[in-house]
Order: sequence, then C-alpha cells, then structure tokens
Amino acid sequence: EQVWRAGIAAFAVGSAIGLVLVYMCGWPILILGIASVAAGYFYTARPVAFAYLAMGDVVALVFLGPAIVMGTYYVLAGSVSAGAFAVSLPAGFLGSGVLVVNNLRDIERDRRTGKRTLATYLGRRGTIVELALFDAAAFGSVLAGVLTRALPAVCLMVFLALSRAVDELRIAGGTTDPRELGAAMKRAAQLHMEFCLLAAAAFVIAAIRGW
Repeated sequence: EQVWRAGIAAFAVGSAIGLVLVYMCGWPILILGIASVAAGYFYTARPVAFAYLAMGDVVALVFLGPAIVMGTYYVLAGSVSAGAFAVSLPAGFLGSGVLVVNNLRDIERDRRTGKRTLATYLGRRGTIVELALFDAAAFGSVLAGVLTRALPAVCLMVFLALSRAVDELRIAGGTTDPRELGAAMKRAAQLHMEFCLLAAAAFVIAAIRGW
C-alpha cells in the first residue's frame, strides 16, 4: 500500500509538470503524457497488468525508448527527426534488456506464482536469444543511422560499450543461479548507461566540431 501511494504521488507530480509542457508545446505532449501514465500505471495494475500478460518487454521498449527520447526532442526542438528516432531505439532496447534479464532470473518463481512474463513462454534459451537480439538491435540502430546519414559518424563510438554487452550475455547464458544472474542484470544496467552516455558525448562532439 505504501508503494502504491508513493507511485500515485509520483504520477501526480509528473503529470503536473507534464501539463506545463502541454501548455508550452501543445497537444502532442498531452497524448504522449496520457499514454505514458497509462502504460506506467497499468504495467502491473489490473485489469490490464501488461507485466503479467507477457507484454512487459514491449511496453518497456516503447516507453523507455521512443516515447521518452522523441518526446524530449519534440519539447526542445518543436519537431521530430530521423536521427532522434534512430537513437531512441537503443534506449528502448537496452532499457527493456534490463527487464529481460530480470525476468530470466525470476523465470522459475514467476512460473510458480502464475506471473506470465515473456520469459516464461520463451524459456531460458529463448530469453537469452531475445536479449542478444535486443542488444544487436541497439547497436544496429546506430549503425543504420550513420549509414543513412541520419546520425553523425562519431556516434559509432557507442560500440565502445560492446564489450559490456558481450559480458552480459556471457553471464546470462552461463548460469541458472539467481544470484549470478543478478550480476548479469547489473551488466545490463551498465550497458544501458554507458551506451547512452557515449551517444550523448558523440552528439556534443558533433555539435562542437560542426559535423
């Protein structure tokens, strides 16, 4: 009950700030805000409970990536761009990747308690494949953005985080111990942070150099 009350308070404060952005930036932010609040609340709340319907990974991908990044870009620039979309995808894939590892760690407990995550349907091997595909899609999105000139070439510096992805997959694929999988979850969070910091640094460098 305390967590629920704190969550409602956070939604209220966030929504109040969001209404200011709606006033400044218009109705697209209102639509995005309503969708985001609904996704956040009904992630576990009934009657929808996305997390219990094997839809948590997709919801996290959309709202931790394109929704946040494109929404922020629209607020700051008043428009959207192919480049913003290209870097929004890795944020979503890697953010959802943290959830994927979490569900991999809890797969047996979730099955016992009736929580139907995508991992409970895919099994351990399928979930590791899903994680690898998410990581590949994150790096591939930036590569595609550079090749199509939607992103500056300096954005390829995100590949400096590739070793972290390899380490994450190595741990996740090498154990079923929940404690050791906790280390894989830590690697997933580090990968998300390092990738996004490198992307941000790349944009700063591109802006300074006029690329």
